This record gives sequence, C-alpha cells and structure tokens, in this order.
Amino acid sequence: DPPTWFNEGLAEYYSTFEIENDREVLLGKQIVNHILLLRERFMRLEDLLRVTRRSPVYNEREKKGVFYAQSWALVHYLLQSNQGQRIPQLGRFSELLAAGKPLEESFQQAFQTDFKTMEQELQKYVRNNTYRMNAFTAVKPLVFEGEMQSTTLTEAEALAYLGDLLLHSNRLEDAEARLQQALTLAPDLPMAQASLGMLRVRQNRLSDAREHLRKAVAANSQNYLTHYYYAYALSRTAASPGLVSRISAETAEAMRAELKKAIELNPRFPEPYYLYGVVSLVTNSELSEAARLLMVGQTLAPARHDFGLMLAQIYLRKQNFTAARKALERIAQSQNAEEHTRTSAQALINQINTVEAQIAEVKRQGGTVVFDNSPAPSPSGEGVVLEMGKPTIKKRTEGEQVRGMLTKIECTGGESAIFHVKAGERLYKLRAEAMGRLDLVAYVQDAGNEITCGARKPESLVIVTFRPNTAAATRAKFDGDLLAVDFISPDMEVEK
Repeated sequence: DPPTWFNEGLAEYYSTFEIENDREVLLGKQIVNHILLLRERFMRLEDLLRVTRRSPVYNEREKKGVFYAQSWALVHYLLQSNQGQRIPQLGRFSELLAAGKPLEESFQQAFQTDFKTMEQELQKYVRNNTYRMNAFTAVKPLVFEGEMQSTTLTEAEALAYLGDLLLHSNRLEDAEARLQQALTLAPDLPMAQASLGMLRVRQNRLSDAREHLRKAVAANSQNYLTHYYYAYALSRTAASPGLVSRISAETAEAMRAELKKAIELNPRFPEPYYLYGVVSLVTNSELSEAARLLMVGQTLAPARHDFGLMLAQIYLRKQNFTAARKALERIAQSQNAEEHTRTSAQALINQINTVEAQIAEVKRQGGTVVFDNSPAPSPSGEGVVLEMGKPTIKKRTEGEQVRGMLTKIECTGGESAIFHVKAGERLYKLRAEAMGRLDLVAYVQDAGNEITCGARKPESLVIVTFRPNTAAATRAKFDGDLLAVDFISPDMEVEK
C-alpha cells in the first residue's frame, strides 16, 4: 500500500525509460516540464506526503500539476542523490508506514531529519539542474518484431471488431447494432458472441449474457475476458445483480473452471482472483486456495483494498483471527483506502473483538464454542460478505427450545419458580421445580450474579430448554418443565 506520492512519483520516474542502439538502456532522465513548474511553485513537503487519492490535487487522468512534478522530483532525489545513500532510508520509511507508525515519526526515524530540512534539500536539488541517470548495457541486442503481420477479415469479423471497440468506448447501442449484424452474417462467430455477452452483462440482461458467453467459451475462446465475464454472469441474477448470497455447488464448480482459465490466459488481470475469493466465501469451500489467489491478486492491484478485505473474511472463516486482524488493521489505518472500506474493516475488527470476548467468557463458564459459517450477504450489495461466522453454543439437554426475553421469575414457594419468557407474540410460562438444580449458563457478563425472583430489569435474552406439558397436563398453569437456561448475546445461536 505505497503512499500516493511514491506511487505516482515512481511512475513518472520510469516514464523516462529509453532504449538506444538496441542495447543501451537509460533510466532517470530529467522531465523538463516538471522542472520548469517546480521553479514557479512548490508544495510543503509535509503536505505532499499526506496527499491521498481523495485529495483535490490528485488527478489520475491528467497527471499534471505540482503534485506530480514534485512527486517525481522527490523520487528522483531519493534514488539518485548522494550516490544512492537515501535508498535504504526510503525502504525503512516504507516499513515504518506499513507497520502503522505515524507519518512524522516514521519520516524522522527513517531519514534522520525533519520535513523542513529535506524540503530545502529538494528545492536545492531542483534548482541545481543536475540529474544523474542510470545506464545499462544489455548482454544481447534487444530485438523486436520489425514487420507487421496482417490478415484479411470477413465482413462479420470486421463488424465484430467494430462492435467490440464501441463496447469498450461505452457506446452500447452502437455496439449492439454492429454485433447483431455480425451474428446475422456468422451466427457462431466466437468474438461477436463474447462481446455481445459482455454487453448483456452491462445491461443486466444476465440470462442472455450467460447464453452468449457460454457459446463463446464452448468455441474454445482464448479471450481471458470471455471466461471472466462468463463466471461473473453465472454468479449474478437479474433480481440482485450486485449481490452474491447463494451459489450452488454445480455453479461454483463451473465458475472456478472459468476463473482459472482466465488466470491462465492473463495472469496479470486481477479480477478473477477476487471473484474466486467471493465464490469460496459464499460456498464456504476451497478457502485455502482462495486465500492464496487473493494474495496474488493483492500484488497485482496493490491499491485495491477490497482484496485485503476479502482475504480477511476468508481468514475469519478459517477462524484465524490473528491474520484477519492484521489484514484489517492495515486497511483501517491506510490513508489511501476509501472511507466505506475503512469503515467495513473497522466493523470487522469490532466483530473479532466481540467474538473473542464471548469465547473467553464461554470457556470461563466451562462451555464449548463452535462456529456457524453459513454465508451472510453484504447489505451494501457489493458481493462482499461482511459478517463472520456466528459463535454458536452446544445444546446440552434434550428438549424443546425457545429463544426469547426473560421478563420475570415468579417464585411459587419452596425452591420452585415460574420463568416468564416472551418469544414473539407468545408468553411462555415454564416451571422450575428446584431452582438449585436448574442448569443455568451465562455467556454474557450482564446476566447478573444472582437469579432472583421478580421482574427482570433489564430483561435478559435467553434460550430456554424445556419439556412441554403432555396432553394429560393441558390444564396446568404453565407450558412445560424448565430444564436449562442459557443467557446469550444477540448474535449467538444454538448448534443445530
């Protein structure tokens, strides 16, 4: 998760890459426009280092302005000045930021100076107009294809290429017209089927999209996008195009096959890696393989924090809280992550903290915790599951169970009592013949130290296990004999 200035400065630095005489490689040439701009305007170094993708000075499309010029100058200065003595310091600075250290502390510890001093050094570096370059000589000449190869297109193929170009230009109506013409001339043309299928995905006509993409895949398409979009279309429905909540085993198998083919054809395209994680999370299967692929995807798209969020949720399914927390804290502390992504990461960290506290309390009570890993769809509709497995308690006693609010304990003389439990619209009255022998377990700390007679203030969420009255006891003033009471938190369930 490199800082924005470094990401853009390094890109500008490598934009000067040149090859001469098929063997000489030059890197680090000066960029005259940046130098002229910096002689007129200069940002405070601290402000430059705090720029994120949400900052007004960041414009990824234009890549003009003082931010890009000064980012280039700073990277050039760190890599080339003083015989490269700043390079190890730059590495240390990156390590400290990645560890979550504050910017100013990381800067001073790594570079052994303050913002103002280095800013003055950078201004002097720009004014001196002397820039070192790196020159490399290849062992063998760098030979490139000297002649263009050509082939004749049929009318249908020409229309398909035009339609695909229009599709990628976001001119959907014009693209559809060309692609339909192509398929009229050549109904089985794979390229036209693939492009029309991708267009139908964009239009949310997913049933049509799947059919066109299926035909393209069956024709042994070597277009990685065809396989990716087919997997994507398989995972969606027209009713909820952005929400992945249920995937059958058969569909999951087909999706994985297409995603692996897309990765094989273009290993540097990141989307199949992410969708593989979604499939595994929703189906709760192949979690280890999904984690491996998501880590590869992260290296391909380091600015995509949704990869880290998905990876953390895979770790949660595997109950690896340590790895999940580490991944989530990196996102929550990142200056480059979107606000909603940081919020989601922090919400999951809070869930981990809550669950770990519940586990500790259950163990203190001598109980056992298992996890219900059934998937829960994201309310955001982004195809990301934002809930971890629920802590689930084991059923200790045979009998009928009801989940509800314990509102009152009515003492009836001796050790017996009637427990009043409201579940929905119904009020259960359950008799405990001997309070001292009743199986009571509290999985939450606010259950109270004593179970006393009278109204519960506040009321307690419980799961009660009881033996219902038989037909002969229908006139009884209670609904059954109470066997066990579990005081629980709202997100706990009994193992089925």
